[in-house]
Amino acid sequence: MAVYFDHRIEAPDSSGTAVLLAWHSSQPLLAVGSVNPASGGSVDIYLQQGEQVELCHVERAFSPALLRWHPTKPLLAVGWETGETLLLTHPHGEHTLLPQNTHTACITLLEWSLSGARLVTGDQAGVLALWKVDARGRLHGNHLTKQHYNKPLTHCIFRPTPPTEDVAMLAKAAVSGDEDALDKFNWRKSSKGGGVWSPGSHEGLTIYASTADGCVYSVDDQGRSVSLLTVEGRVQKMFYSERRAMLAVVTDSLLLSQFSLGPEGGAQELSKVKLSGRGGQTADIIWTESGLLITASGEQHIRLWDLERDDNYVLSLDESLGFERGELLNCVSHCAAKDILAAGTNRGRVALWQMVTVTNQKADTKTQWKLQTPTELEGNITQLQWGSSLHLLAVCSTSSVLILSEHVMCSHYSQQVAAVQLTPTQLSLTYFSTDTQLTLRTDTHIRAVQVAKETVTVWDGRCVTVYEVSGQSLRSTGSFQCDSAALAVHEENIYTVEPNRVQVRTPQGTVKQLLTFSEAEGNPIMLDVCGSYLAVGTDTAHIRVFDLTRR
Repeated sequence: MAVYFDHRIEAPDSSGTAVLLAWHSSQPLLAVGSVNPASGGSVDIYLQQGEQVELCHVERAFSPALLRWHPTKPLLAVGWETGETLLLTHPHGEHTLLPQNTHTACITLLEWSLSGARLVTGDQAGVLALWKVDARGRLHGNHLTKQHYNKPLTHCIFRPTPPTEDVAMLAKAAVSGDEDALDKFNWRKSSKGGGVWSPGSHEGLTIYASTADGCVYSVDDQGRSVSLLTVEGRVQKMFYSERRAMLAVVTDSLLLSQFSLGPEGGAQELSKVKLSGRGGQTADIIWTESGLLITASGEQHIRLWDLERDDNYVLSLDESLGFERGELLNCVSHCAAKDILAAGTNRGRVALWQMVTVTNQKADTKTQWKLQTPTELEGNITQLQWGSSLHLLAVCSTSSVLILSEHVMCSHYSQQVAAVQLTPTQLSLTYFSTDTQLTLRTDTHIRAVQVAKETVTVWDGRCVTVYEVSGQSLRSTGSFQCDSAALAVHEENIYTVEPNRVQVRTPQGTVKQLLTFSEAEGNPIMLDVCGSYLAVGTDTAHIRVFDLTRR
């Protein structure tokens, strides 16, 4: 079982209300855009426990409109409501402005190509520009192409369509620093066999961009723009399936249209269906990598449409797990690596569905979403986003921005006492010798627990706290700073680790003895006590056992 630790971002007092979230795809970097009615807007970058990167703070007298991270580099594209666009680099905070005359209206498009060698910008006035970014993340001169559509741009996606160059030649060119070759080579590597090298095609990349009147255009980096298709209403989301060479388009009114795309660029409508649910620009619509369309729009459930199987269903909350009657789901995010669906509610809870495999009595197996116990936060949750290789979840509510990280619940049993973690800050204690139960609530997140007949020792990653049983309650008797990777307790001794040794401490943290390890034996990383013996495991696969009845 797992719980989620929440870390509130350390936002500056002047930042105001958070309105935008953006995770880097691999690094634990969260960008947050905020609006303060008195002073304007700001953008900040935070680390995994909410620490602000002070050098990466940008302020303007107007609001930020869009945030997009480069797919591999710590480079953030920021678009503002005035049309200003800049590239912000972590950790030193250098930023590069795109030429000021490019956009004069609110930025509505910011999208990186698969390798990050291209950046698309678009605005409310219908101006679309394509930029080249070099291997160091620097802007390469002026825009490659600029298009005027005279209608607000609403959404865009990249469809890689590399020409049929020899792969070996392409790799050599990529290594030598050719950005075009790098973009095409990375596309081939990451297409996982699903892509097609379209014969006769000479453009490097194709972009599908939509406008508020329902038109979708195909744009390439040679400056060619072709009207591809038209749907009824404002386009909100698009999804391209490489395997089926199909483009799916969803409008504000939840009209889903699917089109097959020919090698020469033509589009043919395959199907058109009105999805049930409340539409509008407030609806949160996401696509998963497998082509599952998921919407949350302030209803008591979220809706899912499986385009591959032509199936649809809903996921609802369960009051028996701790949700309230009438609780509404506002936003949704999917973590592909862990196959977890997260949704935020108007009562400050995060609902999590895990994809699990179940077997029936006939030994048939099937996969289904299983609702977990909710994570309790505060405020009306308006945005959610999974991100980074650590699979962190950023949650934006009316009161704060929190970063959630998964932690496997800890437990311990010793001397007829059992401790089981219930929440990030709560333990359930059972004393079998007296058949009594106690609850321990702490001020910090519990990462490890050790119990003895009269004491409970908890560790939050930075600090060890010792509690003693006093009647039907527990009182703190000692606390000390310690960033040990392991913890064990025997009678009045607390054992912690540091490089090449184990520390024997008093409950107040005083080190009274050291158990040293040679360089060959390695660094202690695991501790366990059984009876009067301490077992120590090291990072070089050694195990030493100590008799604790003797000094």
